[in-house]
Amino acid sequence: MFATGLSEAEKRFIIDGVAQELRNDGRACHEYRALSLESGVLSNCNGSARVTLASTDVCVGVKLVVAEPEAHTPEQGRLECSAEFAPGTPQSSGADVDACNLQLSRTMQALF
Repeated sequence: MFATGLSEAEKRFIIDGVAQELRNDGRACHEYRALSLESGVLSNCNGSARVTLASTDVCVGVKLVVAEPEAHTPEQGRLECSAEFAPGTPQSSGADVDACNLQLSRTMQALF
């Protein structure tokens, strides 16, 4: 029922919170975090959106370029994906950011 690695005290804390209809951050069980959704936030993209949920902030931009199909696949289109952490985010500092951006881009590309 519980994730491995939780101590008995942590389990009791969760169970007691449910019984009192409270979350560990003080919200009631059915009280949602503040959510914000904006569209058209990036002027250099064909489409963009920003979602903020509590302290999580995600911004996405989509660019479209119409081009000729590849010569070896004239009946197919092409979709390329890339991703990167924005400057100023905790993930954008340090030596691993380029590797993380590359891995995230490869993962997205593999989905399409």
